[in-house]
Amino acid sequence: MCRRKMIDQGGLQTAAAWCAGCAIGYLMLSLLGGILGQTLLTKWLNGAGAGSTLAHLEWVAWWGNLLFSAAALLIPVGFAVVVGGLPVYQLRCRLPRRNVTAPALVAYLAASQIVGVIAGFVGKVTGSVNTPITLPESTAARVLAFLVVCVIPALLEELLFRGVMQGILRTYGLWLAIVGQAVPFALLHGNLSSAVFAFAAGIFLGWLAERSGSILPGMILHFVNNTLAFTQLILIQNGAQSVAEVIATISLLVFPVLGIAVLVWWVRQGFWMQKLERVPRVGRLLYSVPWVVAQIFLLIYCIFMA
Repeated sequence: MCRRKMIDQGGLQTAAAWCAGCAIGYLMLSLLGGILGQTLLTKWLNGAGAGSTLAHLEWVAWWGNLLFSAAALLIPVGFAVVVGGLPVYQLRCRLPRRNVTAPALVAYLAASQIVGVIAGFVGKVTGSVNTPITLPESTAARVLAFLVVCVIPALLEELLFRGVMQGILRTYGLWLAIVGQAVPFALLHGNLSSAVFAFAAGIFLGWLAERSGSILPGMILHFVNNTLAFTQLILIQNGAQSVAEVIATISLLVFPVLGIAVLVWWVRQGFWMQKLERVPRVGRLLYSVPWVVAQIFLLIYCIFMA
């Protein structure tokens, strides 16, 4: 009981401070991991790794990226649960309600096509165009890259944002909790174009976690979304630009139609229209000084430093 009070003490101010601390901690650990990774790789290049093949160097670099990425997400999670006393059941790591994941995936892919167009427009206007990562050449390193880009974010970002952060804020309003994690989730994606897409995804995944009672559907959606992007990147870097464009065009035409069908089905089932709470209290976040300060810092990082 004493551990639980560490998060509850002080009400929303303290809960929001924990949420903000998790976001800033994730950012700082990610940056530190990047610095350490480059330092260790450079030292390895000048020592035992001198003269190794490029493929070997790629494998070492991506292996370090995998370890530091996982640590940057798991440390805030562990800190909130062990030190802050967040109950494990608040993480919603359990089986979801039936007939949720498949229609949610279709709706998510449909919405992502529309939001992706909007995000691309924002990127062109603001000049914050995404710079695609360069995938390694060796098979072993490419497998590690897949884990870093697709698996780790899908599992651990959902655990941190929709599990820990949303779990910390849930007591003070469900929509407050959803928005409270979606904003830092968006700003931590590095630039305004990505932030637009990530904010919409964060809202949907947060809503889905509350509707389904589980973060597992969000993990699946997150994994599928990242895997599709990873596949597109492989096609482009392997010289199959035309194939990637055809797939993107088909997705833009097909998924929104399927998404409308899913929305109609959800409305008929009463799933979509059920209210999460009678009175949304999202505005209460603006009175939380720690949370607001953290978002301003992340916004500055998103605009000027990423």
